[in-house]
Amino acid sequence: MQKLIYLSTIFLLFGCKSEKQSDSEIEEQIIEITDAYHEVWETVNMDSVAKYHADDIRYYWHGFKAASSNDEFLKVFKEWMSSTEIWKMEVDNYDVQVLAQDIVIIGYNTKSTTTILTNGESYDYGNGALSYVWKKINGDWKIIHIHESALDKK
Repeated sequence: MQKLIYLSTIFLLFGCKSEKQSDSEIEEQIIEITDAYHEVWETVNMDSVAKYHADDIRYYWHGFKAASSNDEFLKVFKEWMSSTEIWKMEVDNYDVQVLAQDIVIIGYNTKSTTTILTNGESYDYGNGALSYVWKKINGDWKIIHIHESALDKK
């Protein structure tokens, strides 16, 4: 009987553990996955980049909607990035807002965004501001919305 009470207590203490994460845990997770997303951009492999997106992503780029779905993102950005050899973005000042356990906004500024084309030409897009809306879908964080604005051009 004592063994049954002991096992019941263990089950109640550990078996009913809440799956809820603290806001700081979610913030940490989102910063980590955002950094990984940026690293994938540096490979210039748009198929790999698109794996971080929800199917119905919206991507706003410098004043217009560049894509209304992940399929459209792939079509547009594969074309845009086809002549890119190297793409590098330097990030500054993450600002994370946890709206719910499954919805998070992360915003940040860029110090620079450098592109080197396949012909060797180099271009620095300058500073910018970006925000992503991450949503947990079937247990995975996916970007459902991106907004990108240029602050200045060099």
